[in-house]
Amino acid sequence: MTKSRTRDELLRLRVVAAARSCSEPFVLGYQSAALMHSIPLLKPDHTRVHLISGRIGGGRVESKRHVHGAVVSEGEISEVSGLAVTSIARTAVDVARSGTFDQALTAFDSALRMGTDLTELISVLDSMRGKHGLSHAQRAVVAADRLSDTVGESWSRAQMLACPDRYFSADSSTRTGGLSRGPIMNGKGVSPASSMVSSNTGVGR
Repeated sequence: MTKSRTRDELLRLRVVAAARSCSEPFVLGYQSAALMHSIPLLKPDHTRVHLISGRIGGGRVESKRHVHGAVVSEGEISEVSGLAVTSIARTAVDVARSGTFDQALTAFDSALRMGTDLTELISVLDSMRGKHGLSHAQRAVVAADRLSDTVGESWSRAQMLACPDRYFSADSSTRTGGLSRGPIMNGKGVSPASSMVSSNTGVGR
């Protein structure tokens, strides 16, 4: 009996097929590279396969492919399944720039958890000065934490960072009046992270 493939496995096959059908060399990037590296992301959009042309300009969006006109340095390219794919650090930065703060923090947390060094992420960010989405990516990398175990945990921390007045309160039990690092329910409750996240490899990973 043939074992059924997971959604991520099917998506990877689609990415591989698109990359191998190209008549000119491309580097897989963004969410497509994250799939190949199995980097857990928050609400990834796999509508199109993301390819980087290796040159400035000429980017285009097609029905099944998104070609990004950008340069990728040799040190930012790795090989997965025989295909040129952006490194984990470059992939995390590109995903971070193209998404929300929540998605950026999740991508950076995942990259760190997979062994990428923070200085490498910062170095890639520094090389992209003036690029779209850099501001919130820079804020997110400062808050990134390799100890964040899941996409849900990263998402929860992003909410706390975005709305500190809602999630942190003055701790009356301390003489200094410091902050109590617990979620404040405000009579309404805090939405469970598991209901808000998904990833390349399943909810909450």
